[in-house]
Amino acid sequence: MNKGLIVRMRYERGQCQLTTYFLGGELIGTQQEETDFEYNLYTTATRRYPGCPSAGYELLRFGRVLGPDALQPANAAHWRKISLPPRTEAGETERNAWFNLNAPGVTRFSDADFPHWMGWRLINDDTNEDSHCQSDYIRSLLEPPSYLSDPPPRQPDAATIATSAEYDSMYEGDRRRLSEQYMDERKLNTTRLEDAENQSKLKRLICKFPTEWAKNDFEVRYKWLKRVADHGPMSEDDFLKLEKHHQALAFWEEAGLG
Repeated sequence: MNKGLIVRMRYERGQCQLTTYFLGGELIGTQQEETDFEYNLYTTATRRYPGCPSAGYELLRFGRVLGPDALQPANAAHWRKISLPPRTEAGETERNAWFNLNAPGVTRFSDADFPHWMGWRLINDDTNEDSHCQSDYIRSLLEPPSYLSDPPPRQPDAATIATSAEYDSMYEGDRRRLSEQYMDERKLNTTRLEDAENQSKLKRLICKFPTEWAKNDFEVRYKWLKRVADHGPMSEDDFLKLEKHHQALAFWEEAGLG
């Protein structure tokens, strides 16, 4: 059972919309303020919060006070009309009520917090360090669903095979064919990423991924190129040239960003 609600406050072209969701992100309903509410915000703040209209303006606009001016009184209410879940047992199809969005226990977020009810999701199920996406979640979004109710484990791609212990026992011909497999896989993945439906699935994913701007782990992230690459493994000379180019651009350690 949901024990709370989410209210999204959005301003656009003079209007303010307040949309209510269940905690799981399911839509309940939307309420709109009067016409030109956004354009009249300071006038409204002056009327509702005469002790400090600037803080009142921020409360109305952002749902919280961001600047140095203090709200007067500090616990001033922020009343808004919001949609509530209808009581089906009472035969309701919709319901709304006035609610204090500045009440104790109300937590405020901004879009910068990447709220889950807007579709944002943290992806951190890829544990390797070779700069290839091995996330089961992302691959399940991009790859067509199997007709099997219990599909077999996903087959490793060429780069994964090239960095595994299996590579050492492979015949030379099978090793050469890995580069062909790599190019086919890249072409297929590119096609999938260009698909509008797949782009929509991926647009709000936050992916944990090794930075490409670090110097110290270049060998770890790209050594597979010596075994599988376009038209065959990369030569040692070409790999060293690539590493030198990368070292000239990398800055992560110097930046000290963690």
